Amino acid sequence: MNSCLRGVYIAVATAFLLHALSHCAFSEGPFLYDAKKQRDPFVPLLKPDGTPNADVYGPGSIEELNLEGIAWDSGGEGIAIINGNLVKEGDKIGNITIVKITKEGVQVEIDGELFTCFLQEDK
Repeated sequence: MNSCLRGVYIAVATAFLLHALSHCAFSEGPFLYDAKKQRDPFVPLLKPDGTPNADVYGPGSIEELNLEGIAWDSGGEGIAIINGNLVKEGDKIGNITIVKITKEGVQVEIDGELFTCFLQEDK
């Protein structure tokens, strides 16, 4: 009788453990990689046609910048959303440096030249 109960306990414990592990290993929802300002290793460096992938290297020209929003934090520091990235003054996106954030737009430096991106009104 003792060995019979021991077998039942082992079977129940094993079933519980497998059930718990299956929820950990096969959690619902897509996997989201948090790059923490590092390159996402799952994104290829080149597109299928052999050109550099702008998602990896960041925008290379003013035409590739999309200023999506400007906000101010509680300390009065400007924060901009450019190409889906939150940036502040001094940050870099690819070879582009964020120089100044104002209520009207964002001044950036590209290869030593200064440009200003303005918010576009929704149509």
